[in-house]
Amino acid sequence: MMSQLHQAFGVYGIYTSDKSDLLVIHKTDGPYQHRYDLPGGTPEDFEGSQTTLSREFREETGLRPMSVQQLGLKSFCYPWIFEQTTFNQHRALFYRVNSVTGALLEQTQQFEGQDSAGATFIKLEALNSENASPLVLTAKAYLETHTFDDSDMTLEHWTVL
Repeated sequence: MMSQLHQAFGVYGIYTSDKSDLLVIHKTDGPYQHRYDLPGGTPEDFEGSQTTLSREFREETGLRPMSVQQLGLKSFCYPWIFEQTTFNQHRALFYRVNSVTGALLEQTQQFEGQDSAGATFIKLEALNSENASPLVLTAKAYLETHTFDDSDMTLEHWTVL
């Protein structure tokens, strides 16, 4: 018998180069595979949220966040069959990344657990529910309104591409 709920937690960064675009990764695994997603991921044992953000951002984009501001926590719930579960609850802690150092990796180093094929900047108007994760759409709304919406989001349907 399948249990109802898979739970995930991650830390993610919102970074723009010119206010009309968003830094995204090319997701290769999980419910957001083959979509644009935000750089970030799951904390390792005993790792704090800013350390997680810095590590994941660097691994997935080649960039190192230098100045960040915590925006808030948001929960995304949607149907997704994974292992023995039928529904996913993804809690995401969002940070605004104000400045970075380093060079953008259009292709990332692959290792076990790496779920990014590389990073790029995408114009906000090109991001939509057909090509982006709910996290990216939350980031897009934040950049367009300058207000972070931390209300929980439940989707009746979710398609893994």
